[in-house]
Amino acid sequence: AGFDGVQIHAAHGYLINQFLTPYTNCRTDEYGGSLENRMRLLIQIYRAMRARVGEDFLIILKLNGTDALPLRSGLQTDELIDIARAMEREGIDAVEISIGHYESGFHVIRGKFWRFFRGLMRDGTGDQLPWPQRFIFTWLWPAVAFACNLLWPHSEGFNLKYARRFRAALSIPVICVGGFHSRESMAASIRDGLCDAVSCARSMIADPYLFQHLKTGVTGPQCVFCNACIARAGRQPVDCYHPVVRKEKDALLTEQQIHTARHSE
Repeated sequence: AGFDGVQIHAAHGYLINQFLTPYTNCRTDEYGGSLENRMRLLIQIYRAMRARVGEDFLIILKLNGTDALPLRSGLQTDELIDIARAMEREGIDAVEISIGHYESGFHVIRGKFWRFFRGLMRDGTGDQLPWPQRFIFTWLWPAVAFACNLLWPHSEGFNLKYARRFRAALSIPVICVGGFHSRESMAASIRDGLCDAVSCARSMIADPYLFQHLKTGVTGPQCVFCNACIARAGRQPVDCYHPVVRKEKDALLTEQQIHTARHSE
């Protein structure tokens, strides 16, 4: 496909995270129990990938800074750092630090939740949720959204406190994800030694030319972190679903198409 690298996703409660985390790994064979055993699948996957792509191809590992599973045996930062150190010894090129598990609540996305719950039930995968959640999110969503707004408000770089600890423990680059959208916050995070790089998702959904605009000082469409895009994941195309921001994005893309067409004539 022409990519310069690939990422192993070992966070957020997906398959590899399920093996790493004691809460979800109930195996009694060589893939369960001790940390060494729980890491076995991750290491085998990495080694198989490295054998396929060679030593000069970038392989990044995505890890939680914490599983954020209170009252359950989730991974804490110290153990996750041990995993990162082991993968550094294996030859991983960098780690990206995120947070949370699908049972953690909304640590991963943070922001505002009014449009999230409405979008989830109308246009997303809400119909696949267990019936108690469907009932709550259909009829009580304003109260749930209000609570989530208080519990998980948006802030730039909300995983930096974890990334900083990984950076102190590792020699390879540490990337931090989590609500970044402004040049000032990104630059400060790197300048202050909290991480080596930042990554963005929702901000680039709102503004596909985000990093070009940051370099040139142009203000493009600004993500408001309404999470309407997350609500439709798996059902509709990845796009901005906030009406005002989406209108600005569509105008930007139209302008870029016109500019490209003129230069190609």
